[in-house]
Amino acid sequence: MRTYGKVLSTLWDDEDFMALPVPARVLDIHFVSGKDVSPAGVLPLTERRWRRGVDGDANDAGKALSDLEEGRFVVVDDDSAEVWVRAFIRVDDRVSNSKLRVTVERAVDAVHSAPLRSLAASELA
Repeated sequence: MRTYGKVLSTLWDDEDFMALPVPARVLDIHFVSGKDVSPAGVLPLTERRWRRGVDGDANDAGKALSDLEEGRFVVVDDDSAEVWVRAFIRVDDRVSNSKLRVTVERAVDAVHSAPLRSLAASELA
């Protein structure tokens, strides 16, 4: 299980991120620093669990997720109930270390959603 997550300070200079509503920003930071995200940047779609972070209910978490999806921060596969955080692999920077890269490759292979698996694999190329 993860004990920390990397949040780059340059995030606060990102105009697209700063244009998001506050609940979406909180959810994005939760995604990159949370315990549930895999080394492939994929996490289970659990809106009810996210409601605490957005200070609301599951509908508020769903709205924040939709804002992230519209802003192209995440890709959601409702069929597999998974969310892929698009920049996670790059920001987490495990692929530059050959030993850690294997962990990312295994995590990509374990993604249930074929479209999300393909997108995550493209980050390794």
